[in-house]
Amino acid sequence: MTFGSLFSGAGLMTEEECVNVALRAEPWNYVSLFSGGGGLDLGVRLAFPNARCVLYVEREITAAAILVQRIQEGRLDDAPIYGDIRSADYGPLCGRVDGIVAGWPCPPVSVAGKRKGIDDERWLWPEVCRALRETGARWEAT
Repeated sequence: MTFGSLFSGAGLMTEEECVNVALRAEPWNYVSLFSGGGGLDLGVRLAFPNARCVLYVEREITAAAILVQRIQEGRLDDAPIYGDIRSADYGPLCGRVDGIVAGWPCPPVSVAGKRKGIDDERWLWPEVCRALRETGARWEAT
């Protein structure tokens, strides 16, 4: 599996476009959903120094506090932290975001969880899709 096939699987970008995003010199913006303590964002920052997070969404107070600390330390981008994924308004970001990074909760479909799927209150995959749709982002990484 190549880098491009990871992002082009949803048909949002061709493999060549994905590689061009990874290699381009100018900054590219993304939204971080279910950010936790910023682990995925630290990985994105290491892999793609030109990436810039413009919004974090995390409802857990302790995780949001870690995000604030990492922002203050300069380890993460300085961006707003929003607490409620279900009411997040992505309108102001429409057309200004290249991608979505999401560490969405998987217990609804995990063998370690109750496997209730879409009947589980933690089934939040549709929120990732809504963020893609409302921002106009062309890729997502989960």
